[in-house]
Amino acid sequence: MPEEPCKFWLGWSPVCGFSHTIVVKIDDFFHGWPNVYRVRVEHNGLFDSAVRCLARFLPGIFQSQIRRAFPGPFLPHSVIVKTKKPSWDEEFENEIALYGKLGPLQGCVVPSFYGRTRFQNEPAFVIEDVGGRHLGAIEEVDDDLRDKLRSAVEALVSFGIEPVDTNNLANVLVAGGDSGDDRRVFMIDFEQTANVEPERIKRVAENVLDDLLYWHNHYHKKPILRRPSATQTQEDTHGGFRLWPEHWGTSPVPPPPPPPGARLATLPVVND
Repeated sequence: MPEEPCKFWLGWSPVCGFSHTIVVKIDDFFHGWPNVYRVRVEHNGLFDSAVRCLARFLPGIFQSQIRRAFPGPFLPHSVIVKTKKPSWDEEFENEIALYGKLGPLQGCVVPSFYGRTRFQNEPAFVIEDVGGRHLGAIEEVDDDLRDKLRSAVEALVSFGIEPVDTNNLANVLVAGGDSGDDRRVFMIDFEQTANVEPERIKRVAENVLDDLLYWHNHYHKKPILRRPSATQTQEDTHGGFRLWPEHWGTSPVPPPPPPPGARLATLPVVND
């Protein structure tokens, strides 16, 4: 993507760099988010150097105050800037509030939040660029990735937050290596979420994980059997599971029952 020069203020510090909108490949098409930018930060100014040098010689409590007042010089070389969508004032404020609520998860399950700003003449905020690939770009969800996906979902839901757009696999980023301890799962995009009561946390976490794996298999055109949600009727299911056909929605009738001997339990059933 072509980059354009940009400048914005974060706290009391100016941030200069080059930006481009985020584009990912989904279903053989390129999808863009015109309100989300990747910014390559330039740290060449005398101001940045002076602030960082000053902070190194101050006690810890004063270093924290310097970082809060002048966060720009301490930004990594790449960040994400998300601007408010037209008429999405409530959702924009909701996402900022949730990043505050998810403070303990920042940097490990959700990106670190660096602060509010204005970008392209719109209200915006700046978060960590975790890199990686979206979940749909990964062909196979092995046991290691499944476990890390489960851990991320459980951590998010434990704070009483349920993502409502689990069909959008671009909202789950897998960063680091292809396996092992370096691989991490991040959840992003909290404009629209649902609240979770404490007694429903376990079930909601299982349902969110179920949904993500469901859409991952559909994305890669792999028929699977899935535990139905609470909104599905018994007529839509077969033995407690529903078959996801290769082209769901092309037929108004439910798919036929699976053949005798078919394995139904590809995901465990969770009892409340």
